[in-house]
Amino acid sequence: MRRTLRILTATAVLVVAMGATALAGSITVVTFDEVPAQFQAGISHSLSFSILSHGKEAIDAGPMSVLFQGPDGETLTFEARHDEDRYTAEVTLPKSGQWSWVVTGDFVRQELGTVSVAPPDGISGLLTALRVGLPIATLLAVILLIAQVSPVLRVWRRPAPVTDVV
Repeated sequence: MRRTLRILTATAVLVVAMGATALAGSITVVTFDEVPAQFQAGISHSLSFSILSHGKEAIDAGPMSVLFQGPDGETLTFEARHDEDRYTAEVTLPKSGQWSWVVTGDFVRQELGTVSVAPPDGISGLLTALRVGLPIATLLAVILLIAQVSPVLRVWRRPAPVTDVV
């Protein structure tokens, strides 16, 4: 009986030790260089991150993406460029509200919670309006200038009436 108990105890210790070793190889962590303090709708944000094995050594985890799910359920996927030990994704969220986000790849998936996306501020909204409105306003100004100058040009081109002076 004692011999059986010793064998079972030794087997249990061995199984637990082997299980811990088997789990040790699958720990990866996504670390960001810097996350914007405030995301803003319509503005491009550059997210640079590394995939660390055991939280220490940067690894090449293959193709990576950053996925965002918006307040209305819309899902946007931004592919990350890989450069040596870093990944970089250019992210532009179109609407304000709460967006959940995930970094995902072939064998990495890390959910990052939610971010609050602010609506576009007055200045960026003004710049967008100017990008569209300024060319249109310039075209209208040119058309009005032509319309104003056109009668003057017609008068200037007419020959002077010939009058006989005796």
